[in-house]
Amino acid sequence: MLFNSYIFLFAMWPLTFIGYFLFNKFGKNMLAKIYIVGMSLWFYGYFNPSYLLLIAISILVNYFLCDFMRKTEKKP
Repeated sequence: MLFNSYIFLFAMWPLTFIGYFLFNKFGKNMLAKIYIVGMSLWFYGYFNPSYLLLIAISILVNYFLCDFMRKTEKKP
């Protein structure tokens, strides 16, 4: 999916924009963040679903590295 394609302009972007702000309006901030992540995965997976595996691996590696750095951080 390209940013200038009709499916992005008339489906993806409005659904993402409206959904995110509706969740935030009703105080569902965590659900809004999960919604944004899901829509991002849909965007990248729409063009080539094999990219989803690469993105999922990248997300997991970054999460565990950040968690490891937080646990090993020396506090003054």
